Amino acid sequence: MEDLNHNKIVELICWKLLLEKSDSSHPEEKEKKRKWNRFKNSTDYQKLFPQIIENIVIIFHKEISRILEYQENNKQEDNHDIWTSFTHFLHQLENPGSLNINAVNEVKITAKEKLKEEIKKAINNALGEIELQAIENTISSTENTLKQQDIDIPQPIAKWEYKPIPKEEPEPYEEYICKSSDNLPEKLKLFGARVRGKGHKHQGTNCDDWFEFDVSGDWTIIAVSDGAGSRKFSRIGAKVSCEAAVKSLKEKLKNHKIIERNTKQDLQTALHRDKEWFFTEEDIKEVQNALYNGIQTASEYVENAFQEGKDKEEYKKILNRELEIKDFAATLLLAIHTTIKADGKSYNLVFTCQVGDGMLAAVSKAGKLQLLGKPDSGEFAGQTDFLTSKEKLKKKNLVQKMSLFVGDLKALMVMTDGVADDYFPNHPGMLELYGDLVLNQIIDIPKHDEKMINEELIKKEYQLLSLDAVKDGKNKFYSEEERIIDPNKTDEPKKVFIASIGDYAKELGKEVEDVVTNEILLAAIGQLKQQMCQECKNMKPEKKLQLWLDSYRRRRSFDDRTLVVLFQEELN
Repeated sequence: MEDLNHNKIVELICWKLLLEKSDSSHPEEKEKKRKWNRFKNSTDYQKLFPQIIENIVIIFHKEISRILEYQENNKQEDNHDIWTSFTHFLHQLENPGSLNINAVNEVKITAKEKLKEEIKKAINNALGEIELQAIENTISSTENTLKQQDIDIPQPIAKWEYKPIPKEEPEPYEEYICKSSDNLPEKLKLFGARVRGKGHKHQGTNCDDWFEFDVSGDWTIIAVSDGAGSRKFSRIGAKVSCEAAVKSLKEKLKNHKIIERNTKQDLQTALHRDKEWFFTEEDIKEVQNALYNGIQTASEYVENAFQEGKDKEEYKKILNRELEIKDFAATLLLAIHTTIKADGKSYNLVFTCQVGDGMLAAVSKAGKLQLLGKPDSGEFAGQTDFLTSKEKLKKKNLVQKMSLFVGDLKALMVMTDGVADDYFPNHPGMLELYGDLVLNQIIDIPKHDEKMINEELIKKEYQLLSLDAVKDGKNKFYSEEERIIDPNKTDEPKKVFIASIGDYAKELGKEVEDVVTNEILLAAIGQLKQQMCQECKNMKPEKKLQLWLDSYRRRRSFDDRTLVVLFQEELN
């Protein structure tokens, strides 16, 4: 429709879904009704709504899945999430006499604070996807016409535009960040990368993610944060929270050591918690307190950033209003690793804590997956809470959200929802993520010779019975992807080959979990000598990770992507 642009369509749909204030006597209300009726009778309506409805349904699918995957070690005390609030309201409707103003207000608050921004995000994603589909249809139609007229077909136009980061905004962040840390104990490798999502590139906006890591004594410390997409300066909250949390943990843990236990049973006993979710052994409890203090310190630094910025005209000018603390809203995921000895054997020990969405996951050397986080339901976009949600930062809440891994660690992965949502449901999706990192040679694994690979393929009667069959079928699990990058960056590869373990497993006739636990099958891909690009031969793991994060394709994936990997190297 000629008078409804992208943003106005989003506002109109939110109004129809009762997510906007409504006053039937107000002239603006009549105008919205008039626009809705015109919109409903337009051709745009039929074109847009199947995808929009599908995206909105996904919100509730994820919420229901989250509840049905309820973990015993995470109590649910918050009755204000999307699903429980709405269903409670429906139950009261069955008995109208019990309906009260509090129930009505509860649903209003839920819709306003939790549901509105998530649905706006779903609508925006749908509109973006429909827009791109229209471009693809135009390209296809043009190609067919040119073919019929025996005219050479030009190269397709770009599906997504690239717009640079706005330099006029305060504290603009770089397009990409990648780094690694050396001198880790126990042959560990630590690296991470952060890339601006294609939605931000298309719109010319900043990346909202950040990450930091460091080593302190026997401890490896990781912090990852995602600024609220609906808040203009959330990227600042993300950065200062990561920096503050790592600094706090580094200081608290630099001289702290976990006591060696005599037996494995002693170790298990040491990791018990009381009914209030506190660890009972003092050396373990001290780590729990350090995690809690790290999050509190991060929250304080976000508050400090707000106090420093609230009188700055550059912030007010962009917002066209006074600065609020919520403009710095960001999630925070923390993970700390050390080793603990029991009966003479060393075990990997990982503690995690999470405020907001994203995911932390551990893969053992046996290929078993353990999720070490549970995304929050909360205030804004992404069904999540932030460091500005003070109620969530109380100790009684945070200690319940602390997770623990103990065993033989292969890889620890900490990520924002830009990656986690691409691999949803996260169990077993995180195994697929690990497998993709191996297949694209970001994580190295021991090599196996051609004879051993062929014997494995024949013995287990896979659908691909030889390494030659794997080579011949590689086009089924490799895809060439074109990156959305600054056209002036001539040193960046524009096209890359991305391997998919999901497609590889399908060609083998197996589940992803079966392939991930079999290093010979993973090693077969290494024999293909297929790199993501020519430049990858000399790239460090963190640079490869950055390239992969910026290149892999998933449907409805538009967000910033950040991933940090702690990996136990076992090369032959």
